[in-house]
Amino acid sequence: MLSPYLDILARNPACRSYVSNIDSDIMPQYNQRDFGELVMSGLPNLTSHPEVAKLLPYLDSQLAPEGFYADIPKAVESVLVYSGGGESMRDDIIEFAEKLKKTKGTGVDGKMETKLLVDEFGVHLEPMMDFFAGIPEDKLVPVTKEIVAWVGERVSV
Repeated sequence: MLSPYLDILARNPACRSYVSNIDSDIMPQYNQRDFGELVMSGLPNLTSHPEVAKLLPYLDSQLAPEGFYADIPKAVESVLVYSGGGESMRDDIIEFAEKLKKTKGTGVDGKMETKLLVDEFGVHLEPMMDFFAGIPEDKLVPVTKEIVAWVGERVSV
């Protein structure tokens, strides 16, 4: 998960990085909130469409009830979560990764393997920018190299 968009309306008051990283990220809180409101406005009325209401945690982890992610280990053995250190969603992303680390699975100590990578100076989706820019593999920043290695260990072509 690269820079997962976890709080679609950017309303978590505990997320200090919304304020501390407002000038360093390419996706500041006010842009997240505007985009989230646009997405939510396209949903049908939740009262008359309860099946849609059940899907909201997939759009916004803040709406996920306790235990919502318990079945993830049935689908995957390991999860990689990335956040840029300069990302406005950094605190939410770290908190989410910590929740995933507690998810029971088949890994070490009965937990699902969850790896959190925080690139100290990175911004929203920065590893993808390296690829869009065509940066050669030997010139990638260390965190992006680590992501490439993690995927390479788990995916065969």
